[in-house]
Formats: sequence, C-alpha cells, structure tokens
Amino acid sequence: MRDILTWIISIILTVLLFVALFYGIYKTNVKHDDKLWNGGHCDICGGTWEYEQAVGHRTSTSYIYVCRNCGKRIELQEVKRDKAERSNYDTN
Repeated sequence: MRDILTWIISIILTVLLFVALFYGIYKTNVKHDDKLWNGGHCDICGGTWEYEQAVGHRTSTSYIYVCRNCGKRIELQEVKRDKAERSNYDTN
C-alpha cells in the first residue's frame, strides 16, 4: 500500500512540475511579445504597428507587424489590437 501511495504522489508532483514549467514558458513568451509590441509603438521611431500577415508554422501561427514609419518588422505569437479595434470586437 505504501508503494502505491508513493507512486501516486510522485506522478502528481511530476504533473505539477510540468504544468509549472509550461506556464513559465508561456508567461515568458507573453512578456517578450509585450516588450516587442511596446504599447503599439515602434521602439526606433515611435510609429505605430500595422498588421501585415499571419505565418503558419507546424504547430503555431505567428503574426507579423510592420512599423508605418520606418518599416521595422516584428513577429508576435498572438494578435495585438489597439484600443479602437478592441472596442469594436469586445461585447463587455
């Protein structure tokens, strides 16, 4: 009985470890995207980002944005919208 309990506890701890690991990776990606997005403004010239295209990868999709002023390109893992666009889509 003690061996079964030890086995169950080790499985639960392993699952919790993997959940924490994947959550940390996800949060790191979100922070990286937010840093690149810079509130919707290019960090070089201050211009605004304009959506260009979505690029499909094997297991994910990236979204390309281009600065309207200088042409700098960034690739994000999620779609970003400015406040005006969000208000058109949000129902709350």
